[in-house]
Amino acid sequence: MKIKKPVEIVLGNTGKTSLTKEVVEDVRKLKAEKPDEINAVFEEYSRLAEDAKKAFQNFDLQKVGALMTRNHGLLQKINVSCKELDELVETSLKAGAFGAKLTGTGRGGLMIALTPGKELQEKVAKAIEAKGFETTKTMIG
Repeated sequence: MKIKKPVEIVLGNTGKTSLTKEVVEDVRKLKAEKPDEINAVFEEYSRLAEDAKKAFQNFDLQKVGALMTRNHGLLQKINVSCKELDELVETSLKAGAFGAKLTGTGRGGLMIALTPGKELQEKVAKAIEAKGFETTKTMIG
């Protein structure tokens, strides 16, 4: 998918790793225990992905950010996040990121924050680094 122009992002690294196999198995078990609840989360996840695609195509970065943050909330509901990822998301949002969410398997690894503009990107990266996490500043698009 193409977007209008490149956009700055910040990746925050939890310094933790997790095994995809274990995370997937835990989500499968949770779905077996609470099928209606977890199916509702998956349906919402699909709607968010479609809405985010449209928002990116329209270059509505505020909406993209809000959808990213809502997505992170869904991932928390299925126990895929961890305290470090939640702290990275919260820190990014408090520093002004348009949105933030875990990326990858979860329970460690990376968080992505939408930070259009070099100034905002730097501000969010510094806030994350002040909490002791490593960052990577890059662009998408």
